[in-house]
Amino acid sequence: MNKNLKTENDYYKLKLVGERGQITIDKKIRDACNIEKGSPLLEIKVGKAIILVQVDNVFEEMTSRLKEAFSNTNMERDEMIKEIEENSRKRVVQKYYPDLSL
Repeated sequence: MNKNLKTENDYYKLKLVGERGQITIDKKIRDACNIEKGSPLLEIKVGKAIILVQVDNVFEEMTSRLKEAFSNTNMERDEMIKEIEENSRKRVVQKYYPDLSL
């Protein structure tokens, strides 16, 4: 199997998970994203995919505020997600299709 798959604009590399569940981020990618030893990365599971997002102070502040806001509600997790999805759809319609918004 070819471990390096290159396209004109992107760089992909097959990674093998180590015995303790570790992977190595390629140096080229670490350098391009300014990721150093100890850099905080957020791990997000989306279906069977894993996304790593570099955490900055703005993101940390936002998630801290969201956590505090949600902890003060009596809403269950699924209710919160549904509410966020509905409000997001409304904002998209208002922004891009103002004639259709109610």
